[in-house]
Amino acid sequence: MSENSFMRYNLREELLAAIAQKGFSTPTPVQERVLSLEHFDRDLIVRAKTGSGKTLAFLLPLLQEMNPSEKQPGILVLSPTRELAQQTAKEAEWL
Repeated sequence: MSENSFMRYNLREELLAAIAQKGFSTPTPVQERVLSLEHFDRDLIVRAKTGSGKTLAFLLPLLQEMNPSEKQPGILVLSPTRELAQQTAKEAEWL
């Protein structure tokens, strides 16, 4: 895997590989702000334009903390619309 800016956030190797395979090498500003937080144990309100990378910014910390060897679902995401739920599921699947 080639060096990319996502590596500085100490993400698991499989997340870095998926990000690289998707062609992402530099986090968007919203992703940088979220990934730069020291702790993810609080609620966040993130406002940014469509296409700014909010979904990935939202999912990466969740998937980073998830134990991939567990057979039970470890994350429940509630979305206000069916379209947003489908978008979030699609992004989570490739990650």
